[in-house]
Order: sequence, then C-alpha cells, then structure tokens
Amino acid sequence: MPPAGTNGWIIIGDGDVCPPRLPAPMAHWDEVDPNYVLTFTYRDPDFRIVPPVIMQGTILPKRIVSESDMPAPPKLWHEEQPSRGGGTFNSSLRLITY
Repeated sequence: MPPAGTNGWIIIGDGDVCPPRLPAPMAHWDEVDPNYVLTFTYRDPDFRIVPPVIMQGTILPKRIVSESDMPAPPKLWHEEQPSRGGGTFNSSLRLITY
C-alpha cells in the first residue's frame, strides 16, 4: 500500500541504484561514464475513478462567457449556395438514372 498522497510506487531494482557506469542506449553511442543518475522503476497505481470535485472553500470566478460569445451553428452542406469562390457544389458529380 503506498503512503497517503502518492499515486504510484518507486521500485528499486536488485542492482546498484547509482551504478558508476551505464551502458550506451544506442550501439553507436558512448557509455555514460561517470554516471550521476539514480536508476529506479516507477509503477503506475491501480486503476481507479477519481471524480472531479470542487474543494470546500474554493471561490469560483465570475462567468465571463455567454451565449452571445458562441459562434453561429454552421450551415449544412446542402444549404450552402454554390459559387465560384466557395461552396461545396461539385459539378463533376452527375445523377445517372436508368
């Protein structure tokens, strides 16, 4: 069980936490020597649902966005007027009936 307030576990491996030398991560790179970095593994916490809650004592700011700030709903494709500079009319499409 993790201590209160944490969201995962730090796992120390079987070897040295700060090995004096680390192997190169890529074949053509040099080894990391001397090494000053601690090595460990972080394990994510078990899945849980954390509901969003406004904490007690929180002062919410005044709302500044209103309905008039929202953009007008877009026109549907069949409501647009075809024109030279825009619209979605495609003159190459033809209705073929038999």
